[in-house]
Amino acid sequence: MEENLKILGLGLDIIEIDRIREACIKHKNFIERIYSLEERRQVLGRKDIYPSLAVRFSAKEAFIKALGGKYEGWCWRDVEILTGINGKPEVRLKNKALEEALKRGIKDIKLSLSHSNKYAVAVMIILG
Repeated sequence: MEENLKILGLGLDIIEIDRIREACIKHKNFIERIYSLEERRQVLGRKDIYPSLAVRFSAKEAFIKALGGKYEGWCWRDVEILTGINGKPEVRLKNKALEEALKRGIKDIKLSLSHSNKYAVAVMIILG
């Protein structure tokens, strides 16, 4: 029997892809500081990495918003946005972000991602 879960939070974020491109050029360690090793493995071989980086950044921001806009004690890499089976986006929490999720009773996370030539957007629903 499926457990009845309630919505604990909803986050939406949109970002211009060029903002991520500019951040990568201006700050040489931006990619390493924001994205986990697994995220980088999935993205860095692509012809144009910036839409994929931007949509992942947007998802991380959506996670923060779904939690009420606060994150303390964890880093960006603790929230991994990965491409799963059949291209479905997956959220993998680690370290302090995972501890926070367990503390709040988060049992599932739903994520939808999209991007155009100019913008990347993410919607995240956290359930518990």
